[in-house]
Amino acid sequence: MKNSIKKAALGLAIILSVSSCETLQDLCEISEEDVATGELFVSSLTQVLDVYERVDMVRKDSVLMATGSNVIDGANCTLTNDSMIIDFGETPVFTLDGKSHTGSIRSKVSGDYAHISGSIDATLVGYIVNEKIITGDLSVVNQATSGQPLYSLTTTDFEVNNDTKVNYSLDLQWLSGFETVALEDDILDVSGQVSGIDSLSTKEFTADILSPLHLNGACAYVIERGEIKISLVDDELVPTIDIDFINSDSCNNLFNATVDCTGNPLSFTFPFEN
Repeated sequence: MKNSIKKAALGLAIILSVSSCETLQDLCEISEEDVATGELFVSSLTQVLDVYERVDMVRKDSVLMATGSNVIDGANCTLTNDSMIIDFGETPVFTLDGKSHTGSIRSKVSGDYAHISGSIDATLVGYIVNEKIITGDLSVVNQATSGQPLYSLTTTDFEVNNDTKVNYSLDLQWLSGFETVALEDDILDVSGQVSGIDSLSTKEFTADILSPLHLNGACAYVIERGEIKISLVDDELVPTIDIDFINSDSCNNLFNATVDCTGNPLSFTFPFEN
């Protein structure tokens, strides 16, 4: 997986940033704590996709496939029978994206990851990114029967820095660009559901992708269209925030945010911010 999905996650973080807290609180009694739950969810999403990105990158490395070992983006990587290890060691290693890593991602590989039913089951061992402790298990299975790959991505108790514990169930449908290195030709749809708990405020939340996030690597803001609903479970007002990446806006930088706490939705159009 390349950087396009990570950029999408960061785009959602901007939507729920503290800069919009006062507006949402005045209109719908959504507190900074509620918005923080959204931000923690996005941080978790970014991390789980980063883990997937590394597993995906290493599994496709031609030197590793041919020889059983290689240093890939600062990690000592080995492949033996059905075991694949991505090991950064105990001293922080800075990867190409500028993040520090320690610990390892230890995976069991079953079948050919690039073909139907090929799968990778990964466990994080002492894994720390930018001083954030990340734990949990991740499973990726190729579900495609023809055409571009379709991967199911699921996690069990994926936790970032004791802030959030999240279970993901996502489908990553590649439309083009899977076989190339270039980011510009990456086009894929992401769909699925998420459930978790914000450990800091003990708020439970769910997030549903109502219509697939259509990601286009050629767009400066990556997301061409798609809709997400984030809900706070068992909150007194049960607030929800709908994010609509405007289809007619194409590669420009506008989206609609609709806040609904009491059955009276309020909609606003915002630009992305760098």
